[in-house]
Order: sequence, then C-alpha cells, then structure tokens
Amino acid sequence: MKRRLPLIFVAIVTVICLVAASVAAVASGANVGAVAFSVNGTKVSQATFDRELAELADHAATMKAVLGTPISSTPGAVGAQAATAWLNIRISLELLRQEAARRNVTLTAADRQTAEQTLTADLQSANLELGQLPPSVRTALIDYFAYRDVLQLTDANTYRTFLSAAARKSHIKVDPRYSHAGG
Repeated sequence: MKRRLPLIFVAIVTVICLVAASVAAVASGANVGAVAFSVNGTKVSQATFDRELAELADHAATMKAVLGTPISSTPGAVGAQAATAWLNIRISLELLRQEAARRNVTLTAADRQTAEQTLTADLQSANLELGQLPPSVRTALIDYFAYRDVLQLTDANTYRTFLSAAARKSHIKVDPRYSHAGG
C-alpha cells in the first residue's frame, strides 16, 4: 500500500508559494474582515479557523507527527509554521472540493469510508490512531483523501500538477495573521 500521509506534505510545499502571494495581496490593502481565508469566494471564518487551530494546540504531539512541524513552543498556542501548514491543507481541500463540484462529482459515504480506512492505515504506520486526531482534522483529512481518490489524483505527480494549476487559476485571499510563509 502506498503511503499517503507524506502526500499532505506535497500539498503544503506546493501551496506555500501561493500563500506567500496571497499574503502580499491581502497586506496590500484588501479587507477580509472576519474571514480567515477564501478560495474563489468560498469563505472560512476566523472563528472556524481559530477553533481548528485551538484543536491543533490541544493535540500538539499528534499534530506534530501529522503536519511534520512542531505545533508551538508555548503550550496551548499554535506557531506560525503549524498554522501555515494547516492553512495549506485547508486551502488544498477547498481546491479539491471545487474541482469535484466543477466535474459534478459528489463524495459518498463509501468514498469517505474508504478514505478513512486509508488514513487509519497511514496513521497506524506512524504509531497513531484515528481517534487521536482532533475532530476537525479527522474530517478534513478524510475528505482530503476521499476527494483525491474520486478525482483520481492519488499519484503524487498528478496531484502536484493539479494543485499547481488550480492554485494559479484561483482567487485566494488569506488573512495575514494566519499566513507566515517561510516562517
């Protein structure tokens, strides 16, 4: 079985440049109000994203293994690298959702169940359990893998090509307090 957890990191690397460009655009004067980020007009509120970041902080050891970066040096907080890593995953997931909608593809319970089984196996190979993930992370990662499967983007190169093209064509805004590209 191919390891899929490292593919999350491919998404992070691919989107990091996009995040940097988005930060520049937002910092140049765009007012996003109470929106943490938006992708082609689909908005995620600061309250939602802050709740997700709080869950990362509450599960710091587990999330360090999943994101590949320390969550914070201060208990209960989320550092810039971890926040950016999570932001990249969330933006990637939204790009996948929008591509599925464009292709008129809907996730089924079976798609999510298959993705959950894959994620469970990948986590077990890292000595983690699905139940150790915060609820929002678990849901996001299951959907992430399910969308990649139904869109036939499981190969790393195919996915990287898709993500690059989708990001270039998209209008993405990020509140600068959530994006610390390279930081």
